Formats: sequence, C-alpha cells, structure tokens
Amino acid sequence: MEDVPRLEYDWCQMVGKYVEIRREGIPVRTGLVDVVTADDGILWIAANGAECRALYERAHGYSVWV
Repeated sequence: MEDVPRLEYDWCQMVGKYVEIRREGIPVRTGLVDVVTADDGILWIAANGAECRALYERAHGYSVWV
C-alpha cells in the first residue's frame, strides 16, 4: 500500500525529516529539513546536489507534507 502524503502543521517536529514543500497545493521542493525557527513559521531545506539550501515561510503560503 502506498503512503498518502499528509499536511504537517507542527513544523518544529520536522527537523531531520524528508518532506515536500507546497505552495497553493503545488509541489515546489522536496528535501531534508535542516532548521525550523522556534515560532514554527520558517524552515530551511538542506542543500542537496545542485539545489541550494532554501528558506520557506508559512506566512508566504508554504506548507509541509510528509
């Protein structure tokens, strides 16, 4: 059985986990969560190969899926 991605509201619990970042329901990036701010509003996806480390803000409409 295939796992269905689910929306994750608690970003602080995602440090060290592989996630999918979406904006308006559209996938924009997948990767390993490097750091999350204490207020749970910003996270960084670690650099991987040619993809640089990237910051995503909840206030800008990004969501995390696992």
